[in-house]
Amino acid sequence: MNEYKDISELLESDSRAMAFYNSLSLPMQRRLHRKGVRDLKSLYACASSENAAGITDPMNTASANEMTGSVPSGGDLSLDEWENAKDIS
Repeated sequence: MNEYKDISELLESDSRAMAFYNSLSLPMQRRLHRKGVRDLKSLYACASSENAAGITDPMNTASANEMTGSVPSGGDLSLDEWENAKDIS
């Protein structure tokens, strides 16, 4: 798995990372930037651990890229579940 210099380079280089990142709320995206995520596996793991820890986002609303209700938000899914869900949608 590729490791990039920062999350911005990861998102520019990996369309799966960008799709997953865009499914997350803005506060979650900010936290991932602060954590220094540099690869796809870490992106999924950090988002999952934040959700598992019960960290909630007050601004957790639907985005223009989200099909509200049809697929859970990215941080609620494992890597395999995310891959399967994006194929369905």
